Amino acid sequence: MTSVSFIVCTYDRYDIVDVALNSIIVETAGAGYPVEILLVDNTPPARRRDIEVPDGVTVLPCDRSGLAVARNAGIAASTGDIVVFVDDDAELQPGYLAALLSGFRTAPEAQVIGGRTLPVFPDERPAWFSDRLLGYLSCIDWGDTLRPLKPGEFVVGANIAFRRSVFDRFGGFNESLGRIGTASLLSNEESELLGRLPRDAVFYNPRQVVGHHIPPSRLQQAWFRKRVVWQAVSDVLGGMRYMDDKAALQSFGEIQAALDPSKRGLGFLMQDAEDAVAFDRQLKLVYCLMMLSANGFDAHTAGLTSHG
Repeated sequence: MTSVSFIVCTYDRYDIVDVALNSIIVETAGAGYPVEILLVDNTPPARRRDIEVPDGVTVLPCDRSGLAVARNAGIAASTGDIVVFVDDDAELQPGYLAALLSGFRTAPEAQVIGGRTLPVFPDERPAWFSDRLLGYLSCIDWGDTLRPLKPGEFVVGANIAFRRSVFDRFGGFNESLGRIGTASLLSNEESELLGRLPRDAVFYNPRQVVGHHIPPSRLQQAWFRKRVVWQAVSDVLGGMRYMDDKAALQSFGEIQAALDPSKRGLGFLMQDAEDAVAFDRQLKLVYCLMMLSANGFDAHTAGLTSHG
């Protein structure tokens, strides 16, 4: 009989984590499968406090900061054949557990399955917010079919399940990547781990659904600019650069050339954009600039010098 471990990692967010935990309790009640629920409390000991959790939830303190560290601690403490990670601001939707187990039965070749993750906005979605930004909020919707990921697609740590054998064979999360408290928005710990697996072993399951609650603080353009900066840093550190310096420079130049001359200075990158098109353009400029910065604006790597 398949056993399932749910792992929720939290960092000083005692005010919201009960929503995630209660949704897991509701979904797993009377499941007919062995289920364990672990709450990994990664809050620094000086700020940590006792938390009342529902029956059936085990609290695991983790003193060393880092989301990847907390996830690895959860893996080490868990016993399930299937290990599921759910963010502390996510909420399982009805039918989650049945869909999860059905996905692994239907696709026995799948080693990892990520689910549809839908945003829950606190208020009306801002006019400048395009669908392209959803990925930065760990929200994905790749359609209605259970299948391996296509090129360019990804799954998110807010809603992802692993066969335990993945960790036995490929190891855990890279602890040099991922969020470390509130000090950074470093990411890519999931992508780096999944990159060690065969591409066709990572699946998407549209029926494995969570709602991801978006706090108002993340619906500010300044937050997205910061998020894109850290995404570029994460891509470099994780060895997952999605454009070389020549492509970054070309893209940067093309976008700059299309701008009104009054908006071509660096000051433009710090001003809130008027609409979704302008904001998407601004974020792409920020990303390209960070990619070029990573190599010290090296003309050789950008292919701008002659040889011979």
